[in-house]
Amino acid sequence: MGRVDGTDTTTLRGSLTVAAVGDCIVSRPLLPMAGVDRAFAEVVSLLRGSDATFGNLETSLVDLADTAAVPSGLPDDWAIRAVPDTALDLRALGFDVFARANNHSTDWGAGGMFETGLYLDEAALLHAGAGPTLAAARAPRYLETDAGRLGPADRPRRPRPRERGVIRSPRCRDVADRVTAALRSRRSGRAALDAALPRSMLGS
Repeated sequence: MGRVDGTDTTTLRGSLTVAAVGDCIVSRPLLPMAGVDRAFAEVVSLLRGSDATFGNLETSLVDLADTAAVPSGLPDDWAIRAVPDTALDLRALGFDVFARANNHSTDWGAGGMFETGLYLDEAALLHAGAGPTLAAARAPRYLETDAGRLGPADRPRRPRPRERGVIRSPRCRDVADRVTAALRSRRSGRAALDAALPRSMLGS
């Protein structure tokens, strides 16, 4: 959980609270667990209580009864899949934004990646880092909240000092009060950094 307060360099009206979790490797709706697991219910309360909640979606949303997508996982790895209702469940849990540039985004091929985007859109979940074209995957996205605007930036590896990609994009940096960055190692696919960064820390 992180909070940034408004300054003369942002347009925040007070403070913006962001809850950030790591990899969301899910296969089915989880909200029913909140009724029987007190610890899980407390986590859900934290997710819902933030101005914005961010996670790394490490799965594909695919309906096996109505899809042309086929498992296309990497060697020595699993092709992970979640039922489509998972998108609405994640929304109900309190999530707002997902990063998708990771080693499981194409577990079910390009078709599964596109299908996942459609289910996320239907659930009104903002997502960045994957799309039908390279331009769409790189495009800046913005979440409007009552407290301010959040700009998620996602890329699949740790950037070099002079290669910051969308994280240093003037379009993202100049119009967002806060940028949530999800950076992953190309070699392992694991999170190298998941951080919510005030706009003033992003440089020029």
